[in-house]
Amino acid sequence: MYLGIALVALAGAMSGSGVWPLKAVKVFNFDQIYFFAPLFSFLIIPWTVAFIFCPDIMDIVARIPRERMLLFSVLAVFYTVGCYMGWYTAARLGVGIAYGINSCFANITGVMIPILFKGTGQFANSPDFLTLPSNLVMLSVAGMCTAIMLIQNASMVKSACEKDESISRGRRNFYIFCGFLNGLLGNFATFVLVYGGSEVITLLTDAGQSVFVANIIVWGIVFPMVPVTGMLITGVRMTVHREWKKIIQAPIEILYVFLAGIQTSVCLGVYATGVILLGSFGGSVGAGFSTSFQIIASQLLGVLSGEWKHAGTKAIRTMVIALVIVFISIILLSAGNFLAQN
Repeated sequence: MYLGIALVALAGAMSGSGVWPLKAVKVFNFDQIYFFAPLFSFLIIPWTVAFIFCPDIMDIVARIPRERMLLFSVLAVFYTVGCYMGWYTAARLGVGIAYGINSCFANITGVMIPILFKGTGQFANSPDFLTLPSNLVMLSVAGMCTAIMLIQNASMVKSACEKDESISRGRRNFYIFCGFLNGLLGNFATFVLVYGGSEVITLLTDAGQSVFVANIIVWGIVFPMVPVTGMLITGVRMTVHREWKKIIQAPIEILYVFLAGIQTSVCLGVYATGVILLGSFGGSVGAGFSTSFQIIASQLLGVLSGEWKHAGTKAIRTMVIALVIVFISIILLSAGNFLAQN
């Protein structure tokens, strides 16, 4: 159990810092970055690993029911839109605020849905609604709701201190709404594992793959629509805004996105491994731990990149209080998972 907790926490930290290319690039904006990011993370890297380590990969794919693959494709489209919303919000509001909002909301939905709707495989035996483990986990959700309100308040105070009038209140609320969408739709990666993806991992491990390698390959199998949807969205935007030339102007920045793609692939592999190790409650608790540490990592990235340099004492104090609540929620998640496994 403890290894599972450590792995999903590590995955959350990797995910929270995964938008670092936004801070590193000089020419690309989030459209150019997101044009390549899903291509590397969900197509090139996992399928390269698959063809190297699993020669009979196509036979395994053929054994997956078509209706299950259709479900994966639908979830992939929503997941891609959600992730794009996350990058979009981070580019507009900053990494700290954007990922604080969407991670808290992701925690709420990611924890609750597997409790209310049982998954398949090992997740079919998760604790029932209103049992003690579920109640502790839902208390952590209440903490996350409080953290969301505090982070939103910190965003407003930060803008007032910086005298940032470039973003109107209405537009800022729209960006916050995009962050909420990212939090909801970004959880579809967890839902893929809970509602059928774990069975694909079993097929891979039965074929002789290690758990970690299987958990990297699985994303290329279940999420082929992610790069397709991502390239479609960003391709349309770059055509409308005539920004294709930026790719030619700064090809070196594709390397940054490739490195971030490796980080994402490893992150997803680590996360899936952790969720499986957490047992029947892994869907809910894994989402909770991951998004909690995603919040912490994104705040550190925001601090290191100077986003809070002129934010003012009140905004910083509010964000610190929100992080304390996140830590309390982590303790409640740990207690809930411990009771579920014993």
